[in-house]
Amino acid sequence: MKESVIYQEIVQEVNEKGRIHEASLIARQIKCFIGGISPKLENRIQELSLKQLDDLGISLFDFKKEEDLVNWLDTLELS
Repeated sequence: MKESVIYQEIVQEVNEKGRIHEASLIARQIKCFIGGISPKLENRIQELSLKQLDDLGISLFDFKKEEDLVNWLDTLELS
């Protein structure tokens, strides 16, 4: 059953919905910590992988201003 195409599509859809939910939650948490963030930064957060979102969820506790988030996101692009 796990090898069926339909099963794999369902798993992929559930994973994507979970990633989108986590990205939205982290964006809201960042807004609570540093105030508002630009729509551009929200879009960058929405594009992160689940692993990157997990890392961001831990790192956000160190953010004091929007620039901290920008710097963190920029380090991903250098990797």
